[in-house]
Amino acid sequence: MAQTTNARILSVLDELQEADFKRFKNCLSDGSVSPRIPCGKLENADRVDTAGLLIRRYTEEKALPVTRQVLENIDQRHLAQRIEVSGFKPEEKRQRPVPTADGEHFVEKHRADLISRMSPVDPVLDELLAQKLLTDEQYDTVRSKATSQEKMRQLYQCSRAWGGPDLDKLLQALKKQNGPLIRDLEQSDGR
Repeated sequence: MAQTTNARILSVLDELQEADFKRFKNCLSDGSVSPRIPCGKLENADRVDTAGLLIRRYTEEKALPVTRQVLENIDQRHLAQRIEVSGFKPEEKRQRPVPTADGEHFVEKHRADLISRMSPVDPVLDELLAQKLLTDEQYDTVRSKATSQEKMRQLYQCSRAWGGPDLDKLLQALKKQNGPLIRDLEQSDGR
């Protein structure tokens, strides 16, 4: 079975010494690659968080070439060579993510509003489970929370490593259950 993009990125990030990992994150935020990832998102990010940020920011198709470029920029060519960008084929055709004007995915940009205003959450979870974006264990964990806000916070925990296409599916599920909220947030973006 082919490794996922996330697993491939993690396999090289796990081999970086702490100082090199800091240089890797700095390279992502200092403009060495474009578009850059804001420093605030990377500051406390561990390796799993960083892999998820790469996929969300650059999409499944571009995350590997960006990772390779950054590894080369920080003189980790031996790790960069392990990422065979041209030989990597995603298991299925991926959709383009739905970014906001500043390049951040809609569900990331509006995290606070979605946590505080989204209701009901259970039908969204049902749809994500049916689409196999959530495991049974994740589904049960999120459902066990008492309030909609707690459920949304836990759902965001589960979605941290999702790429753009999976975040798009989350957005569609949210829109299906609470279209007026999503339209209101879209209007605040000037869409």
